[in-house]
Amino acid sequence: MAPDLTAGTSFTVPIGGVDEKKDACPIGDACAPAWADPVSRVPNLLGSFVARGSRACQDTTSTLTYTGGGEGYTGTNFDGLIFNQNFGSPLQVNGPGGPYFLQIPIDPVVPSGAIGGNGTFPLLAAVENSELTGLIQAIFPGASFVDGTLNFDEFPREFVLNYLAGQDVCVNLPNPAGGGLVGRNRYFDNGSPMPRDRVYCFYNHVANFNGLGSGFNVNRCVVGFEKTFLSDCCSIEVRIPFAGTANSDQVAGQALAVDHAEFGNVGLVLKAALVRTPNLLFSAGLGLSLPTAGDSRMFIGGTEVAAIQNQTCLIQPILGMIWAPTDRCYAQVGLQFDIDPAGNPVQALNAAGGLSRIGKLHDQSYSFLSCAAGYWLFQNDGVGLNGVALQGELHYDASFGRHERVQSDTFTVADVNSDFSFLTGSVGAILQFGACSSLSVGVNFPLESDRLQDWNLIAQLNYRFGGWR
Repeated sequence: MAPDLTAGTSFTVPIGGVDEKKDACPIGDACAPAWADPVSRVPNLLGSFVARGSRACQDTTSTLTYTGGGEGYTGTNFDGLIFNQNFGSPLQVNGPGGPYFLQIPIDPVVPSGAIGGNGTFPLLAAVENSELTGLIQAIFPGASFVDGTLNFDEFPREFVLNYLAGQDVCVNLPNPAGGGLVGRNRYFDNGSPMPRDRVYCFYNHVANFNGLGSGFNVNRCVVGFEKTFLSDCCSIEVRIPFAGTANSDQVAGQALAVDHAEFGNVGLVLKAALVRTPNLLFSAGLGLSLPTAGDSRMFIGGTEVAAIQNQTCLIQPILGMIWAPTDRCYAQVGLQFDIDPAGNPVQALNAAGGLSRIGKLHDQSYSFLSCAAGYWLFQNDGVGLNGVALQGELHYDASFGRHERVQSDTFTVADVNSDFSFLTGSVGAILQFGACSSLSVGVNFPLESDRLQDWNLIAQLNYRFGGWR
């Protein structure tokens, strides 16, 4: 005969073969103990992975002037070559990004009858030096030779060479507001609408992620803990993410750098059960993503020319619901918003060679909706493996609101990669060990042609202080 769940009564509940005396809570009590109802046994969601980038561009439309001097050689037929005074040594060329040292001499265009009758040398036009062009383009991608002069009346023989850098030099950068390419803090990834006592770690292998325009793999790990208070009605959670992903520093003219680990934004969320019955729970909470990820910086050659500083703290309200009509069937829903209230300062190279602030870049707003349904194939109260559930999920992730750009005379930094709307699915199994531990393994995959990734392997390990009941 089922116990009478009324206030003030007590009854005996068998747990692991041992009877324990418990004080019953009335149905609907927000502080009903975990062992009293099916909703407490509903496992965490598997989740997905979301990260976005920004784009920094420098308008390099400017004339780059290079000068130098050396020995001049005319030979029998005047050719006007300029090389180093110590023949065989590199010829030094001074100018932006330099000095440069050339083995190939500076060569002129010599018109017929160029040598004057009085022995004076005319001002000659110089042709492009291929060795110098290659060195300049390594630092200033897109630079092209314009013109040059050779003055043989001076000693050392003088030359002036002009190049035009006349195109935008752009670099895709991680957006530090969302934790860079480590990934955004989504609190229903390995999370639940229910407040719980637990420590955990979880891992994502994201295959061919293309959040910066070119595919690469992301290997992400998150460690964290959650602690309840106010008779288990509320909890506070901290999660610490890091990943092998795209570097926060990127260099113009080079392939996307993906060669070391990055630290993400630490997540902090406060959650409360607003309505709780043995079969139904509604909760709400507020999360914060703290600016602990590195600044994103753009380099041209060895010079830092632009930076997005990580200073904003995202505000992340959440809503959740669990419905467990029986001990075996369950469904749950989680909704989260990401809002940037302050923005991140943007710095760019100034005329003095340092960085100065050119504006503030606000992160676009986002919504993350996760829905899951599952079924416990079996449950028992023994030791070892005592529960297996299969779970399927849908995740709809979308941006909303305007995306911003910060612009100066020569620099533009914009959220050109921030707009998205994606639907993904997740399937997996949850294995329960004893009263406290669970292991979840699953895969997340895109459900439409427009995609951020090929697939995402998920593994989650949770240890619950209070057990599953």
